[in-house]
Amino acid sequence: MKVISFILISVLTTISLYAQSKDYLGTWEGKLAVGTMNLRLVFHIQEKDSALSASFDSPDQGARAIQFTRAAVNGNKVTLIFAPNNSQFEGSLNDQKTIIVGTWTQGGQSIPLSVTKTDQVQGISRPQTPQPPFTYESVEVSFPGGDKDIELSGTLTLPKGKGPFPALLLLTGSGPQNRNEEILEHVPFAVIADYFTKKGWAVLRYDDRGVGKSKGNFSMATTKDFTKDAIQALEFLRKDSRINTKKIGLCGHSEGGIIAQQIAADGKSNPNFIIMLAGPAISGADILALQNQALLQASGTDTALASWYARYLRTEVYPTVMNNLPKEQVQNRLAEALDRMFTTFSEDDLKNLGINPTVVKAMMSQMTMPWLREFLQYDPQKTLQKIQCPVLALFGEKDLQVLPEVNKKMLQKHCPKAQTEIVPKLNHLFQTADTGMPIEYGSIEETIAPAALNSIEKWLNSLPN
Repeated sequence: MKVISFILISVLTTISLYAQSKDYLGTWEGKLAVGTMNLRLVFHIQEKDSALSASFDSPDQGARAIQFTRAAVNGNKVTLIFAPNNSQFEGSLNDQKTIIVGTWTQGGQSIPLSVTKTDQVQGISRPQTPQPPFTYESVEVSFPGGDKDIELSGTLTLPKGKGPFPALLLLTGSGPQNRNEEILEHVPFAVIADYFTKKGWAVLRYDDRGVGKSKGNFSMATTKDFTKDAIQALEFLRKDSRINTKKIGLCGHSEGGIIAQQIAADGKSNPNFIIMLAGPAISGADILALQNQALLQASGTDTALASWYARYLRTEVYPTVMNNLPKEQVQNRLAEALDRMFTTFSEDDLKNLGINPTVVKAMMSQMTMPWLREFLQYDPQKTLQKIQCPVLALFGEKDLQVLPEVNKKMLQKHCPKAQTEIVPKLNHLFQTADTGMPIEYGSIEETIAPAALNSIEKWLNSLPN
């Protein structure tokens, strides 16, 4: 599930001012203390056509070459402005011309930031990313999707030997995901595939429709469309003579958990088991409201204000799009609900919540998308009650996107035969985390905790042959 990061990335026009000192030119790297973690920032300052130009990277967020709106030097001081989210860096060059000591300001908060000149930016370590040579076969495959003219592309990994092999079908979370569910240079699905193929399982992972090598239009697709695609992927596995058709299961992360539960409950597709990693067991509207509340509180927002805002979203904003009205009517109602925020909340409250006209405009665009309208309406209770196959549901203790306790409780209520586990210290990506905030995802070297992989393996080994 996607969330707004600390640094808001936008398309903008650059305004460059003349550089008075060439000592500022080059690459500068530093760490910004955000809560309990350090977020790396890299500034690139250069001269172009006798004017100063600057951009920045946020490697831990996977952001590259984001252009500053304005760059200026005045004597010993440099100012870099990023207008879209009202951010600014101001600093002074030390006598050795090696460090710019300054302050990063954003959203009314000022954070000390010093950047050091460097010829080589520190790389990102991803020690779990599988590296060749592999001890198993990896095959590029393609198969029809759930709609006409949709062809999906993926990777099927197969253990050495004749088979037939038990199989896992991996289902991605929300947003345009490639077959590896790649995020911030992490490749969790490649890690899962590598781990279980070495344990004797065939594993199929594939690009979402309209992503990577798969054909189709992602932007107009909903969870129902992705479910149809997943059913086709399941049928593709069943037709492969190397696969044990009596032991094929679905492993879905986040939205992929919704897809897995829908397929298991449809009465026709009949997977032999499903695994849900942070799979929601409450409605989409409740998921997003609680997610907003948890992220705000973790960011330091007053608990009462965060709760009030979440309640406003759940009762005033989300219901305006949770219907089958024409898009124009939905847009009008949504605009009214969002406008009321500026009279319901005080100016200070809006500032603390990060709400401004730019954010409201983005919310308008997101909430009228087909995917989000369907997601808000989805309530998994009846679906979970229909599941007959074995179910494993893992949640991360520090997950702030699919909150573990409430979802585990509802899953146990509506699917009592499911085995559920909240894995200590893990976030939404099942990384070992300090806070669980999405801003940590890129700074953590671990892609997926061994504890999560071990829990899955232990449960799979308990299934009948």
